[in-house]
Amino acid sequence: MTESNFTETERNLLLHTLEEIAFEAQAVGTLCNEAIGAEESAALSWAARNGADKIGMLADMVLTRLGRIGAKGDAENWLLSPVMKTMVDRFDAAPSFINRETRETGKTA
Repeated sequence: MTESNFTETERNLLLHTLEEIAFEAQAVGTLCNEAIGAEESAALSWAARNGADKIGMLADMVLTRLGRIGAKGDAENWLLSPVMKTMVDRFDAAPSFINRETRETGKTA
């Protein structure tokens, strides 16, 4: 085996992230196996999808930190529903005085 160019911190990040990816992948596999023929397969499918999204988010997190382009980018792109992501994007694009007022009062126009 060749010597790595990673620092100890980078190596630890990779090891811990890969460990979490492996556990999430195992959980997704188990959920998918249970979903086959299950009466409540919608709930199991939802859980499997969430696990898959977390796996992807973790992989993208490491790729981004190591200077690579990930599949979807940050956690918001992986974990928020399309509707929620659109709402967050609209909120972020609003003028700052609207954002400040909304944050302070909790009321939207």
